Amino acid sequence: MTPTSHSRELPPTPEPGDLVAQPQAHVDRPTEVVCAVLLTALFTGLAGLAGAGRGVMLAAAVAAGCAWSLVCAVLYARRVSLFQLWRRRWLARLRSARSPEALRATLAEGLPASLVHALEPQELARLQGIARSEERDAAVDYKGALGVAVLSFMAPLPLLWPLLWVPDAALALRLLHGTAAVWLFLLGAWWARRCGLPPWLAGATLAVLAGLLGTASVWLRG
Repeated sequence: MTPTSHSRELPPTPEPGDLVAQPQAHVDRPTEVVCAVLLTALFTGLAGLAGAGRGVMLAAAVAAGCAWSLVCAVLYARRVSLFQLWRRRWLARLRSARSPEALRATLAEGLPASLVHALEPQELARLQGIARSEERDAAVDYKGALGVAVLSFMAPLPLLWPLLWVPDAALALRLLHGTAAVWLFLLGAWWARRCGLPPWLAGATLAVLAGLLGTASVWLRG
Protein backbone atom coordinates (compact mmCIF):
# COMPACT_ATOMS: atom_id res chain seq x y z
CA MET A 1 0.00 0.00 0.00
CA THR A 2 1.44 3.37 -0.98
CA PRO A 3 2.10 6.17 1.54
CA THR A 4 -0.56 8.25 -0.13
CA SER A 5 -3.17 5.61 0.62
CA HIS A 6 -2.12 5.64 4.30
CA SER A 7 -2.51 9.40 4.47
CA ARG A 8 -5.74 9.46 2.50
CA GLU A 9 -8.54 10.64 4.69
CA LEU A 10 -11.96 9.08 4.66
CA PRO A 11 -14.26 11.19 2.48
CA PRO A 12 -17.23 12.73 4.23
CA THR A 13 -19.74 9.98 4.73
CA PRO A 14 -23.35 10.98 4.05
CA GLU A 15 -25.78 10.52 6.88
CA PRO A 16 -28.31 7.76 6.24
CA GLY A 17 -31.08 10.32 6.46
CA ASP A 18 -29.64 12.22 3.52
CA LEU A 19 -29.98 9.14 1.33
CA VAL A 20 -32.97 7.23 2.65
CA ALA A 21 -35.39 9.46 4.56
CA GLN A 22 -34.81 12.87 3.03
CA PRO A 23 -34.54 12.41 -0.76
CA GLN A 24 -37.96 14.00 -1.32
CA ALA A 25 -37.78 16.70 1.35
CA HIS A 26 -37.09 19.37 -1.26
CA VAL A 27 -40.26 18.27 -3.07
CA ASP A 28 -42.58 17.51 -0.15
CA ARG A 29 -42.70 20.99 1.40
CA PRO A 30 -43.52 22.89 -1.83
CA THR A 31 -46.08 20.23 -2.78
CA GLU A 32 -47.78 20.54 0.60
CA VAL A 33 -47.89 24.33 0.28
CA VAL A 34 -49.38 24.22 -3.22
CA CYS A 35 -52.01 21.68 -2.14
CA ALA A 36 -52.88 23.84 0.88
CA VAL A 37 -53.59 26.83 -1.36
CA LEU A 38 -55.63 24.76 -3.82
CA LEU A 39 -57.70 23.16 -1.07
CA THR A 40 -58.38 26.53 0.55
CA ALA A 41 -59.55 28.01 -2.75
CA LEU A 42 -61.69 24.93 -3.45
CA PHE A 43 -63.44 24.77 -0.08
CA THR A 44 -63.98 28.53 -0.01
CA GLY A 45 -65.55 28.31 -3.46
CA LEU A 46 -67.81 25.46 -2.34
CA ALA A 47 -68.95 27.51 0.64
CA GLY A 48 -69.64 30.40 -1.71
CA LEU A 49 -71.70 28.14 -3.97
CA ALA A 50 -73.89 27.31 -1.01
CA GLY A 51 -74.69 31.00 -0.67
CA ALA A 52 -72.57 31.50 2.44
CA GLY A 53 -71.45 34.90 3.58
CA ARG A 54 -67.93 36.12 4.20
CA GLY A 55 -67.83 34.74 7.73
CA VAL A 56 -68.77 31.22 6.71
CA MET A 57 -66.35 31.28 3.77
CA LEU A 58 -63.59 32.46 6.07
CA ALA A 59 -64.42 29.67 8.53
CA ALA A 60 -64.35 27.14 5.66
CA ALA A 61 -60.95 28.39 4.54
CA VAL A 62 -59.50 28.21 8.05
CA ALA A 63 -60.99 24.74 8.61
CA ALA A 64 -59.50 23.48 5.34
CA GLY A 65 -56.10 24.89 6.32
CA CYS A 66 -56.24 23.31 9.77
CA ALA A 67 -57.25 19.91 8.39
CA TRP A 68 -54.56 19.90 5.72
CA SER A 69 -51.84 21.06 8.10
CA LEU A 70 -52.78 18.24 10.48
CA VAL A 71 -52.59 15.70 7.64
CA CYS A 72 -49.16 16.99 6.59
CA ALA A 73 -47.85 16.87 10.16
CA VAL A 74 -49.07 13.30 10.68
CA LEU A 75 -47.57 12.11 7.39
CA TYR A 76 -44.26 13.80 8.22
CA ALA A 77 -44.14 12.27 11.70
CA ARG A 78 -45.00 8.84 10.29
CA ARG A 79 -42.26 8.98 7.67
CA VAL A 80 -39.67 10.14 10.19
CA SER A 81 -40.73 7.43 12.66
CA LEU A 82 -40.42 4.75 10.00
CA PHE A 83 -36.99 6.02 9.06
CA GLN A 84 -35.85 6.04 12.68
CA LEU A 85 -37.02 2.44 13.04
CA TRP A 86 -35.07 1.47 9.89
CA ARG A 87 -32.03 3.39 11.12
CA ARG A 88 -32.01 1.68 14.52
CA ARG A 89 -32.14 -1.74 12.87
CA TRP A 90 -29.47 -0.74 10.33
CA LEU A 91 -27.10 0.48 13.05
CA ALA A 92 -27.73 -2.70 15.03
CA ARG A 93 -26.67 -4.77 12.02
CA LEU A 94 -23.60 -2.58 11.58
CA ARG A 95 -22.60 -3.11 15.21
CA SER A 96 -23.04 -6.87 14.97
CA ALA A 97 -21.23 -7.36 11.65
CA ARG A 98 -18.44 -9.92 12.12
CA SER A 99 -16.57 -9.62 8.81
CA PRO A 100 -15.65 -6.88 6.34
CA GLU A 101 -17.91 -8.49 3.74
CA ALA A 102 -20.91 -8.43 6.06
CA LEU A 103 -20.10 -4.86 7.04
CA ARG A 104 -19.90 -3.77 3.40
CA ALA A 105 -23.20 -5.46 2.59
CA THR A 106 -24.92 -3.70 5.49
CA LEU A 107 -23.39 -0.33 4.65
CA ALA A 108 -24.60 -0.68 1.07
CA GLU A 109 -28.18 -0.64 2.35
CA GLY A 110 -27.86 3.02 3.32
CA LEU A 111 -24.84 4.41 1.44
CA PRO A 112 -23.90 4.50 -2.25
CA ALA A 113 -22.39 1.22 -3.40
CA SER A 114 -19.50 3.04 -5.12
CA LEU A 115 -18.53 4.65 -1.82
CA VAL A 116 -18.83 1.41 0.14
CA HIS A 117 -16.68 -0.59 -2.27
CA ALA A 118 -13.99 2.11 -2.22
CA LEU A 119 -13.59 1.90 1.56
CA GLU A 120 -10.51 0.18 2.94
CA PRO A 121 -10.59 -2.17 5.95
CA GLN A 122 -9.44 0.46 8.45
CA GLU A 123 -12.10 2.81 7.16
CA LEU A 124 -14.75 0.11 7.55
CA ALA A 125 -13.60 -0.40 11.13
CA ARG A 126 -13.84 3.32 11.73
CA LEU A 127 -17.41 3.43 10.44
CA GLN A 128 -18.36 0.45 12.58
CA GLY A 129 -16.92 2.27 15.58
CA ILE A 130 -19.04 5.32 14.75
CA ALA A 131 -22.11 3.10 14.52
CA ARG A 132 -21.36 1.62 17.94
CA SER A 133 -21.07 5.10 19.45
CA GLU A 134 -24.39 6.27 17.99
CA GLU A 135 -27.26 6.81 20.38
CA ARG A 136 -29.57 3.83 20.52
CA ASP A 137 -32.80 5.86 20.69
CA ALA A 138 -33.77 8.98 18.77
CA ALA A 139 -36.41 11.41 19.90
CA VAL A 140 -39.52 11.92 17.85
CA ASP A 141 -39.17 15.02 15.68
CA TYR A 142 -42.07 16.97 17.14
CA LYS A 143 -40.51 20.29 16.14
CA GLY A 144 -40.27 19.19 12.53
CA ALA A 145 -43.90 18.05 12.49
CA LEU A 146 -44.99 21.33 14.07
CA GLY A 147 -42.99 23.28 11.49
CA VAL A 148 -44.65 21.37 8.65
CA ALA A 149 -48.09 22.05 10.14
CA VAL A 150 -47.40 25.77 10.59
CA LEU A 151 -46.03 26.10 7.04
CA SER A 152 -49.03 24.32 5.52
CA PHE A 153 -51.46 26.42 7.56
CA MET A 154 -49.84 29.77 6.81
CA ALA A 155 -49.40 29.22 3.05
CA PRO A 156 -53.05 30.01 2.12
CA LEU A 157 -53.38 33.01 4.46
CA PRO A 158 -52.62 35.63 1.73
CA LEU A 159 -55.79 34.46 -0.05
CA LEU A 160 -58.07 35.49 2.80
CA TRP A 161 -57.65 39.25 2.73
CA PRO A 162 -60.80 39.85 0.58
CA LEU A 163 -62.93 37.99 3.14
CA LEU A 164 -61.69 40.38 5.81
CA TRP A 165 -61.80 43.70 3.99
CA VAL A 166 -64.34 43.48 1.13
CA PRO A 167 -67.99 43.80 2.27
CA ASP A 168 -69.54 42.15 -0.81
CA ALA A 169 -69.26 38.37 -0.51
CA ALA A 170 -69.44 37.74 -4.29
CA LEU A 171 -66.71 40.28 -5.01
CA ALA A 172 -64.62 38.95 -2.14
CA LEU A 173 -64.83 35.44 -3.62
CA ARG A 174 -63.70 36.72 -7.04
CA LEU A 175 -60.78 38.58 -5.49
CA LEU A 176 -59.86 35.51 -3.46
CA HIS A 177 -59.59 33.36 -6.59
CA GLY A 178 -57.65 36.11 -8.38
CA THR A 179 -55.22 36.25 -5.48
CA ALA A 180 -55.01 32.45 -5.57
CA ALA A 181 -54.05 32.55 -9.25
CA VAL A 182 -51.19 34.98 -8.61
CA TRP A 183 -50.04 33.16 -5.46
CA LEU A 184 -50.17 29.76 -7.16
CA PHE A 185 -48.17 31.08 -10.09
CA LEU A 186 -45.39 32.14 -7.71
CA LEU A 187 -45.59 28.95 -5.64
CA GLY A 188 -45.70 26.81 -8.77
CA ALA A 189 -42.55 28.41 -10.13
CA TRP A 190 -40.83 27.82 -6.78
CA TRP A 191 -42.06 24.23 -6.62
CA ALA A 192 -40.96 23.52 -10.20
CA ARG A 193 -37.52 24.99 -9.60
CA ARG A 194 -37.08 22.69 -6.61
CA CYS A 195 -38.22 19.69 -8.66
CA GLY A 196 -36.15 20.51 -11.74
CA LEU A 197 -39.17 21.37 -13.90
CA PRO A 198 -39.80 24.46 -16.08
CA PRO A 199 -40.88 27.17 -13.58
CA TRP A 200 -42.99 29.20 -16.00
CA LEU A 201 -44.93 26.18 -17.22
CA ALA A 202 -45.72 24.90 -13.73
CA GLY A 203 -46.64 28.35 -12.45
CA ALA A 204 -48.89 29.07 -15.43
CA THR A 205 -50.60 25.67 -15.10
CA LEU A 206 -51.44 26.23 -11.45
CA ALA A 207 -52.57 29.79 -12.14
CA VAL A 208 -54.91 28.54 -14.89
CA LEU A 209 -56.26 25.90 -12.51
CA ALA A 210 -57.01 28.58 -9.92
CA GLY A 211 -58.65 30.67 -12.64
CA LEU A 212 -60.85 27.75 -13.65
CA LEU A 213 -61.90 27.23 -10.04
CA GLY A 214 -62.79 30.90 -9.75
CA THR A 215 -64.69 30.92 -13.05
CA ALA A 216 -66.67 27.85 -12.09
CA SER A 217 -67.53 29.35 -8.71
CA VAL A 218 -68.75 32.61 -10.25
CA TRP A 219 -70.70 30.84 -13.00
CA LEU A 220 -72.40 28.37 -10.66
CA ARG A 221 -73.09 31.00 -8.02
CA GLY A 222 -74.86 33.11 -10.63
